[in-house]
Amino acid sequence: MDIELSKEAKQLLKTLYAEYQNKRDDGYPKSQAMNFGSSEQIHKTLMSDWLFQDVDDTCYELGKAGLLSCKGADNIRGYFVQLNDNGVAYMDNKLKRTLKEAGDIISNFRP
Repeated sequence: MDIELSKEAKQLLKTLYAEYQNKRDDGYPKSQAMNFGSSEQIHKTLMSDWLFQDVDDTCYELGKAGLLSCKGADNIRGYFVQLNDNGVAYMDNKLKRTLKEAGDIISNFRP
């Protein structure tokens, strides 16, 4: 998956994925572990150091990238936010991509 994300989107996705993994480790079923409620709840519980509007906008950005299911209502872009299968797969394969990129960089320096 070749997806371009902003620094903020990467940070939020990493945070949501870590929370997803924690929920799975605690025995939550996948469908519940992927559910984060609203961008308002994400702001309060996971991203309180961000402005609410930034959390909401970044959820929408990740939704457009296909990594979150993000539905709006009541003037909130992320009224319902759920990590989807694409988001999980993207993060599951992040380490593999990072190692491949590092190998590509190293191979470019070989004579």
